[in-house]
Amino acid sequence: MSALTTSPRRRVRLAGIAALATATATITIFGSVPSSHADPAPEPEEPTVLGVGAFEETPAPGSCAAVVTLEGANGGTAVSTGDDDPETEDPDDPIQVGGGQGARIQFRIPVAPGDVLTGVVGDGGSGGGIGGASGDDKGGNGGPGGHTGGGGGGYTSFSVNGDLVALVGGGGGSGGGHNGDAGGGGHAGVVDGAGTWAGQEGAAGNDATADTPGAPGGGQGGDTSAPGAGGVHASDTDNNGHPGDARNGGEGGGPNGADQGGGGGAGYFGGGGGATTIGDVTGPNGAIIGGGGGGGSSYFDTAHGAALIPQAEGEKLADDEPSRDGTGEIEWVPCNYDLSVTKTAAAEVFESGTPVTYTLVITNNGPDLMGIDDTVTVTDDKAGGGTLVSVQASGSGTPFSCDTAVGSAIPADGELDCSRPVGDDVRGLDNGEKLTLVYSKVLTGNAPVLNNVGVTDRGNPANNTAAATVQPAVPGVALVKKATPKKVAKLGEKIKYTFKVTNTGNIALKTVTIAEQQFSGKGSLTPKCPALPATGLAPGASITCTATYKVHKRDLVAGKVVNVATAAGTTPAGNPVQSLPSKAKVKTPKQPKKVAGTPATGARSLSGR
Repeated sequence: MSALTTSPRRRVRLAGIAALATATATITIFGSVPSSHADPAPEPEEPTVLGVGAFEETPAPGSCAAVVTLEGANGGTAVSTGDDDPETEDPDDPIQVGGGQGARIQFRIPVAPGDVLTGVVGDGGSGGGIGGASGDDKGGNGGPGGHTGGGGGGYTSFSVNGDLVALVGGGGGSGGGHNGDAGGGGHAGVVDGAGTWAGQEGAAGNDATADTPGAPGGGQGGDTSAPGAGGVHASDTDNNGHPGDARNGGEGGGPNGADQGGGGGAGYFGGGGGATTIGDVTGPNGAIIGGGGGGGSSYFDTAHGAALIPQAEGEKLADDEPSRDGTGEIEWVPCNYDLSVTKTAAAEVFESGTPVTYTLVITNNGPDLMGIDDTVTVTDDKAGGGTLVSVQASGSGTPFSCDTAVGSAIPADGELDCSRPVGDDVRGLDNGEKLTLVYSKVLTGNAPVLNNVGVTDRGNPANNTAAATVQPAVPGVALVKKATPKKVAKLGEKIKYTFKVTNTGNIALKTVTIAEQQFSGKGSLTPKCPALPATGLAPGASITCTATYKVHKRDLVAGKVVNVATAAGTTPAGNPVQSLPSKAKVKTPKQPKKVAGTPATGARSLSGR
């Protein structure tokens, strides 16, 4: 397992905004600004170099793609003399001398947290005849006779979660012998797109027979659908090379001959081994050498979104060095995600000493998900001591959790670090996913509370801030009392009173009552009020209460019925509020008071004259 799998945790933080004009919403009282931020995980400074042998990697922290470069191993060179590096007109199809060259490929592929990247980097084929290993597979050995052929090179492969994405073949080993201008190993199949790409046939060697057809043949390159056949000796089939076997290169021919055939390169399909010579050292056609091994075939699949990166001229094959090991390198591409944030309060006003619930929503607008160690962190120096109410992600993945448990107090530094587990690691949001954090905080004072939040990401900065302000509660209530009719003349006539109560404050009233302060009539009025909504009487809303009164004879004597009342209410926190008095007056025809001794007819008494 790569050291990258145990890298230290990094966090994405919600970043503080220094100016109130652009601030958003984590609790800030009396205009102070919190530190709330989000920082992407640091980018890897160096690519991951894959050593020879099997490898297993996981995506680097903060990465969402990888540029992968692979090279198959070169075949071994077993030539006593000759030029191993001649001039060539076509660098992508060089002259065959010495060991064949492994193939080279470069591609970009998306990676996600939890992906497991595996494969093998092949060994170079030995000049002493041993084929290069590719895990359980290997290049073919050179023929085992007196002058051993070069071993075939191992392949290099790359898989994602067990699915093969790329395999670049190894070069065939050269024939053993003394002629540097013949018997070269075949080059591995050059990748030019998706599919399987055949390896090159090994070059024919040179033998002691007088006619050219007697030359020991090179092994066939690994084909697009089958391993390569072994090289053929025209006059001695016992010296034929061995065919490739699945991904393994075939062995060189022999062991009866003198100068042995080269081993085939390992590949998606292994190359065949070269044929072995009858003669030794020199013959009528010059210096003797066995046939070269065929190059292994290569493979590329666009599964998992892999995209081939075209190679410049001369870069489709590994460097021309005998027995060169395969190579592998992964350059990590950082996740490109755009976070936006909103913050709202459950109420527009607060009563000093009561809790206000805040909702913070962070959205990943993509195009990438958040990578390993990109965790969502909210920091607010005024949230300390508040209570975390809930943590909820919109996606179907593993649930999020924070370093403060739901129902617990937020630490004094106001920091909440939230993420979801991925194996032994953690990460943030998928593309399009939202994280909703709800917490409450008791607010005090009578000044507005400005809430701020911001995020920093690799995306659009224009949506990284938001703002919400909670106003202090200013409860108020008004009463308008009216009486109908405005004048009465008869005993028992009814007066209808209306009491219109209006919430003139900025916070709901949970209760409303009418209290009579002064009533000139007989008895008292008992107004009847309609039931309030469950949420109370909203700011600006009104209700009308009613009462009925029958005119009494004392009202006729007084010449009026006067009524003064007030309205009272309570806020959700139970704080009282009362209206100014409201007066209603009804006139009656004033009747004179009865004088003692005066006849009922109104005639004057004669007494006292």
